Amino acid sequence: MRAFLVAVLLFLPFMACSRPGDRPSPEVPRSASEDTSLAHLRVQAEGGNAHAQCQWGLCLAEGKGIPQDPSAAATWFQKAAEQGDVLAQYHLARSYEAGSGLPADVEAAAAWYRRAAGPRYDLFWADYEKAQSKAQAALGACYAEGRGVAQDYAEAVRWLLEAAAQNEPAAYFRLGDCYDQGHGVPQDFAEALLWYRKAGERGHATAQFRLGIAYDQGKGAPPDRAEAYVWYSLAFANGEPEAGRWRDLAAREMSPAELRDAQTRARELQNDVLEQKHPH
Repeated sequence: MRAFLVAVLLFLPFMACSRPGDRPSPEVPRSASEDTSLAHLRVQAEGGNAHAQCQWGLCLAEGKGIPQDPSAAATWFQKAAEQGDVLAQYHLARSYEAGSGLPADVEAAAAWYRRAAGPRYDLFWADYEKAQSKAQAALGACYAEGRGVAQDYAEAVRWLLEAAAQNEPAAYFRLGDCYDQGHGVPQDFAEALLWYRKAGERGHATAQFRLGIAYDQGKGAPPDRAEAYVWYSLAFANGEPEAGRWRDLAAREMSPAELRDAQTRARELQNDVLEQKHPH
């Protein structure tokens, strides 16, 4: 916590907001220096510094060193977002979408996603770049589903490709869906498989499940029960409970040797996925 606040204060007013890390237990006492740093951050925010406003909003949203307060967090995100802070714009959009701290409003969410997704030339910090790519993927999803905007698959694909160019896994998955369904692009199961794999290799559980089904049914690639088992296993391990049943069904049709090989490959691939998500 102390290092986090020191970093904030060292780089204000130049830094982009960074998302706080793991939330400490409310019972853990803060040091006097941490209290001072929080107070300084609050002063910077109240003085109109957009980066500090965004960071203070994140502290409130996640209870980082102070009591959690989604409503106050949304207020600070709004202040920073109106000054053009892309990370605040993204979090404000999420707040509107989830109804966290303010009334749910999908139109407002889409509008703020659009603000955060647009061309920027000041994204010097990784958190800013990730906020932009996540906003692009979220805006693409809005257009694909007609959520807060008129449904427009071509526009969805345009924004998803922007996000995919920045290696955003959610965009990879959505593009796989577009090719799978023929939404905004010609239907192409092989192309869908490629996008699902990109997302799956980066830990997207639903994409992993879709890969398992594709290999199980020979959709976009020749049927491959062992490969299906591998992806079902990863999907189940990463939070898709239904994938466990499909994995067990696939296992029944595999020889003991095939099953051992598939289990080994699933473990190795899961380690690769975890390494990408949490590099040393």
